[in-house]
Amino acid sequence: HDPISRRTIDDIDDEQRTWCILEYSTNFKKYDKFINIFHVLIPFIINIFSAICITILVFRMRLKTKKKSTYKKLLCVQIQQNKHLLISPCILTLLSIPRLIISFLSGCMESIRNPWLYLTGYYISFIPPLLIIILFILPSRTYRHEFVSIIRKINFFSK
Repeated sequence: HDPISRRTIDDIDDEQRTWCILEYSTNFKKYDKFINIFHVLIPFIINIFSAICITILVFRMRLKTKKKSTYKKLLCVQIQQNKHLLISPCILTLLSIPRLIISFLSGCMESIRNPWLYLTGYYISFIPPLLIIILFILPSRTYRHEFVSIIRKINFFSK
């Protein structure tokens, strides 16, 4: 919907430049807000639901094998082992909230002299993908072990 709504205006008076302006209809504005919220909430819901399912399934398997352990103790152990799966989606969602807020609050950039809000919002949106290795791979023993072994293989082949 973005390319359909763009138009250019030549600014002769102020700074002698061409502006790219987005003009959304009311329905497109609602759609744009929905899409922005959708792209934040749906991955969070999928990740949190997956983490809960993994924790519960492993808990049930352990419960069958360890008959003498209590429910509460086994559940606490499983939550402790899988806490990175539960915490990571929350952190990623928190990191994407500033981008979401800026996309709702920002207006048009009127001058090239003060672009910091827009540049900050743009660069904040790159933080969650960059932190995936820290949030998902490094806290997990299995993922970390595989990551290190792949890095070692890459270093071995590069020599």
